[in-house]
Amino acid sequence: MHNRSINYRPDIDGLRAIAVLLVVLNHVGFSAFSGGYIGVDVFFVISGYLITGIILGQVESGSFSFFDFYLRRARRILPALYAVVLAVMIAGYYLYIPSDYSVLSESALSAIGFASNIFFWKNSGGYFSSSAEEMPLLHIWSLSVEEQFYFVWPLALVMIAKLKSTPARTWLIALLLAASFIYAEIGVRESWASTYFLLASRAGEL
Repeated sequence: MHNRSINYRPDIDGLRAIAVLLVVLNHVGFSAFSGGYIGVDVFFVISGYLITGIILGQVESGSFSFFDFYLRRARRILPALYAVVLAVMIAGYYLYIPSDYSVLSESALSAIGFASNIFFWKNSGGYFSSSAEEMPLLHIWSLSVEEQFYFVWPLALVMIAKLKSTPARTWLIALLLAASFIYAEIGVRESWASTYFLLASRAGEL
């Protein structure tokens, strides 16, 4: 395996901006962007590409540290996450009746624990249901999926990198990709509510 490094890519930043814009326009209600939620898929692919390249580069150079990796993720993610959750909880205190505020509190706790995708899978009735529109932290589900992936993917990459055979590494990653995509395809065809929210059907994108 050759040494890798991910330098700044303005084209990737542009794709990221387009992905976010598509999602925002979809939520605002522009009919021309009713499929804008595909921006989430694009964002997953970008994130996986960048983080995987960084991890592999460090693994190959012998400088990878699980502690440093998770510390950088925490510094990048937690301040903004806590700020959003706190702002929503303050607003909800004044705007929600007690029963609704209780549900909001549960969703906030699940977001902080990076399990909001599981919470909304079980409680929203589906991402596109009418009740989901009343859940202000619903959008954090994708962050939970991403962080769940990065709890396991670095360890998997370290183990895969130890395989001496390049074909073996390639085939193993290909099998993992295929398993995720097949599960997602079956879930869509069978209308499983979990398909949209859970890591198993999203891991291939990442």
